[in-house]
Amino acid sequence: MKRHKFPCKCPSRRKILILCVTGWLIALLKLLHVERHFLSSKGIYLVEPFLSTSSYVRNRYSYLRNEFQYEINCSSVFEQDPHEIGKSLEIRRKEIIDLSDEDVVAMTSACHVYRSLRKYHLKPVSPEEESFPIAYSLVVHKDAVMVERLIHSLYSHQNIYCIHYDQKAAKNFPLRSNFELVVELKKLGGGNMLETVKPSSSKTERFTYHYELMKVPYEYVQMPVKTNISKDPPPHNIEVFVGSAYFVLSREFIQYTLKSSLAKDFFEWSRDTYSPDEHFWATLVRVPGVPGEVPRSAQDITDLQSKTRLVKWNYLEEHLYPPCTGTHLRSVCIYGAAELRWLLKYGHWFANKFDSKVDPVLVKCLAEKLAEQQKEWVYLSSDKYFLHINSMNASL
Repeated sequence: MKRHKFPCKCPSRRKILILCVTGWLIALLKLLHVERHFLSSKGIYLVEPFLSTSSYVRNRYSYLRNEFQYEINCSSVFEQDPHEIGKSLEIRRKEIIDLSDEDVVAMTSACHVYRSLRKYHLKPVSPEEESFPIAYSLVVHKDAVMVERLIHSLYSHQNIYCIHYDQKAAKNFPLRSNFELVVELKKLGGGNMLETVKPSSSKTERFTYHYELMKVPYEYVQMPVKTNISKDPPPHNIEVFVGSAYFVLSREFIQYTLKSSLAKDFFEWSRDTYSPDEHFWATLVRVPGVPGEVPRSAQDITDLQSKTRLVKWNYLEEHLYPPCTGTHLRSVCIYGAAELRWLLKYGHWFANKFDSKVDPVLVKCLAEKLAEQQKEWVYLSSDKYFLHINSMNASL
């Protein structure tokens, strides 16, 4: 039998095939390592280096375990040390990696592991706090890790936390430890702390016309849209005041609103208004005879006078407060590390806005300072408590 030889008529095809296969393999290798190469070339900062390199999360960066990580001295940041503030600015220029929502789900999937990681059950608490539980209504939107940090900073086992999802929620963070909040709340003596001012003409339109939920351009949900239909005056001859959706209310006041026919009627009347949570509470607190009443004749209580929440608006910077050292989003400052001392000293109880992707050093140091303050106040409180008990025993 003759063997027929088939010479390759197109030797270039073999070369092309080899080149294609080689190129495909190179592309695959690059695809597998692109994240590592990209991040290493740009420089990264892990907000949670231990967790991000551990098996407790979904998106593990184990190959970065031995990478250089900045050591941040939060006490020096608080004292506004130029070198430490400079570190925070260097970090902000890097690729900042925080825990994703999937990471938080993985981290919290096993309760005993999560307790061990975050040590909620070991947070110190004083007798004063035990006898004065606080109920929180937390409105959150995105970034589960920031929500977890918020709860961790506020947590004390006797408190109650109601978490409500709202696509328009802001990123807030406490400026006071739980012990300090209890002390401040006791000083109110059953009063309420909230913004309540007489409305401007533009704000008045929010509740003098009927609003309907409609689909509007560039919005992913229905929005309240003003109609030409005028509303009837508020029931019970109520005078409407406006404020914000963030407030501190006494238990007695809340019990009043749940039982009062006036409050229920006003609630129903407010259903078709624009942003009713910004006038409902600000108005009810002005009703004569309510627990913790603010008289109608009393002066306006602005957002700066109410300690509930501190917001730094860009058009008021250098007039009412120093410039923002972070960045701005819709005219509101997202704070930077250089504002840590100002935030803790200004006097408010909470502030907005914070973002670990903008300045992770501030978020880290604020949580650290609050934990230090809680531990210190509980320790001082226990000393004072035992001294009081000993003095009583000595007098018997």
